[in-house]
Amino acid sequence: MKFPSTRKVRMISGTILFAYVTTHLINHAFGLISIDTMQQANEVLHSIWANPVGLPILYAAIILHIVFGFWALVKRRNWRLRLSDTLQIAFALAIPWLLVLHVVGTRGAEELIGTEVDYYFVLAAQWSSAPWMPIQQTAGVLAAWLHGCLGIYYWVRLKSWFKPISRWVFGASIIIPTLSLAGYYVGGQEALLYVEDQDWLGYQYDENKWPRGEQVLLLYRIRDWILNGLLAALALTAFWQGARWIWDKKLAQIAVTYPDGSKIHFPKGMTLLEVSQANSVPHTSVCGGRGRCSTCRIAVREGLENLSTPSPDEQAVLDRIQASPDVRLACQTVPTKGPLTIAPLLPAKAALQKARRNNDFEFGNEREIAILFADIRGFTTLSEKKLPYDVVFILNRYFEAVGKAIEDSGGHLDKFIGDGTMALFGLKSDLKSGCYDALKAARKMIEAVEALNKGLEHDLGQGLKIGIGIHAGPAIVGEMGYGSATQLTAIGDVVNMASRLESATKEHKALLITSELVVSTAEVDHSVGALEQLSVRRREDGLPAFVVTSKDGLPQ
Repeated sequence: MKFPSTRKVRMISGTILFAYVTTHLINHAFGLISIDTMQQANEVLHSIWANPVGLPILYAAIILHIVFGFWALVKRRNWRLRLSDTLQIAFALAIPWLLVLHVVGTRGAEELIGTEVDYYFVLAAQWSSAPWMPIQQTAGVLAAWLHGCLGIYYWVRLKSWFKPISRWVFGASIIIPTLSLAGYYVGGQEALLYVEDQDWLGYQYDENKWPRGEQVLLLYRIRDWILNGLLAALALTAFWQGARWIWDKKLAQIAVTYPDGSKIHFPKGMTLLEVSQANSVPHTSVCGGRGRCSTCRIAVREGLENLSTPSPDEQAVLDRIQASPDVRLACQTVPTKGPLTIAPLLPAKAALQKARRNNDFEFGNEREIAILFADIRGFTTLSEKKLPYDVVFILNRYFEAVGKAIEDSGGHLDKFIGDGTMALFGLKSDLKSGCYDALKAARKMIEAVEALNKGLEHDLGQGLKIGIGIHAGPAIVGEMGYGSATQLTAIGDVVNMASRLESATKEHKALLITSELVVSTAEVDHSVGALEQLSVRRREDGLPAFVVTSKDGLPQ
């Protein structure tokens, strides 16, 4: 039987608690109407939890979340935290100090004293006892809500379904606490009016057993016992962290070397992501080291045998991105010995989209594809007679037309180079489909330029003429570039040959020149054009290719 990891237990228990807090805050919002309405709503919303199934689940979630939350603090080796992690820990530590009196004053009073706990009791106690109580309660509600929102956000933001609904979720995260606090304030003002009626107040003390005197002091003592226990747990955690830090300084350490040659020594027990973060080495991690994305992944150049085997959760992520055997998630990898040489595989500031995307070509992949190059004939001469604005306008219309033709044909638009275009076909299919789609795209591009010429006849004076070259073969496909200029592209002799075929359209006054390999692989009729043995640089025996002067023979 496979038991869930401590991180999953915290996540599941936290989600249960967040659901409870959400129903609780929604209940508060009914205070905008009246306390009686709050109580009526409570009978419905509280029934979700106050039953033989819901109550044990809720209590188990509270205990597990606290226990494993402290365990996460005990295990943490790196205290150079991101702002979001700092806030989440701060909110988590603040919640008990802000809300424990509320819990003891309700559940404790009900169990120990027999108090009839309802919203009249809660609001009257908090708004009439001391001026700081409503402020403390408000701060506690906000701390619990923000802690939960941060946890849920960092869990679901990598899910493909989250982005389309993120605006609605963000709106709800603002509206729910706002209405809740507004209902709490309005209900509190109503409760203060009831408290002024001594007969009503006396009835509550006598009939509903509201706590008084020693009973109130008992509840405060229970609060103090709980807070002292939590304080002791925090003190032990801090002592453990300090003692371990001193111990680690004296222990034999593991050495890890980074691509720039820098070497860092660290004690056993740290993940490789923690090592980077603790030593200010840029290392991206979109999910914050929770093992939910793959942006912290590394290639282990040396010392792979010094690492333990991936856990099932880590392996699932590695399988999802089709990682090679030497790739590991830095946030999940704890070296058992050294030395190690590693290389982070993503830029230090990788975007969130990197975590969501499952790209087969991210690490480079060799496969057979079709390459299409296109260029506008004589555009340099044409542009010299136009104002800069006109040139940009015409080019953008052209790029839009041919770009749509490529994408509609199943191609990947690689890049625009000046007035030239490069596209890849067959990335998600086989070579036969790629060649066929490339020829189909050529026809659509020719038709798109013809339509563009009609629409811009007044602006152009003379129509645009396009030349296209297509070749197929093995290429290295991968994400290449730097920073924001990184993109999926291809390199190899097939790319150069496609570019040369496009250049040859000038000499042959052709719309398209495509290698015989493309036409045969696509199983298109050879009447598409005239087959010639072209003289191509670096091909002593030339290259058989079809010179196409009409779009009519191309697939539609």
